[in-house]
Amino acid sequence: AKECISNRTCSDGVIKTSHGKVWYIRCSPILDPETHEITSVLEFRRDITENYRLNQDLKKSEEKYRNIVETAREGIWEVDPFGETLYVNDRMARMLGFTLEEMKNVKLKELLEGAHTSNGIRNDRYPFNDTSVDFLLRRKNGSILNALINQNPVFNDAGDCIGVLYM
Repeated sequence: AKECISNRTCSDGVIKTSHGKVWYIRCSPILDPETHEITSVLEFRRDITENYRLNQDLKKSEEKYRNIVETAREGIWEVDPFGETLYVNDRMARMLGFTLEEMKNVKLKELLEGAHTSNGIRNDRYPFNDTSVDFLLRRKNGSILNALINQNPVFNDAGDCIGVLYM
């Protein structure tokens, strides 16, 4: 409320109490229409304790899993249905001889160009089924990486395949 009065504008913020409650507070000055002086302050409070705790738990969980993915010894690569890179971890980039920055522009098809699976099947399409495939991928330097890849389709809420996660 002090900030609201001193700045003569609305202000908002989050306050944590010593009892563990978390409140969202928004203050608005009420001005006298003739003198434009502040006559009172309207304060809106909402208990957001549960949402705040859920968000904190979600952040911890995201941080935990991001750490697992970033430090995994396996390469992890997510592409959209067109083979455009959505995400790649550092290990996958290094296995293919690229930097993380370079991998943002790498398409899966570029690395499969002229490459085959070790069982001789040509990979021109991206099968969206949950399976393991022995792929031959072309590294940045042109050498071939023979990799057993687990591919898992990623679906949206409507059940449409929106990408594939390779590990």
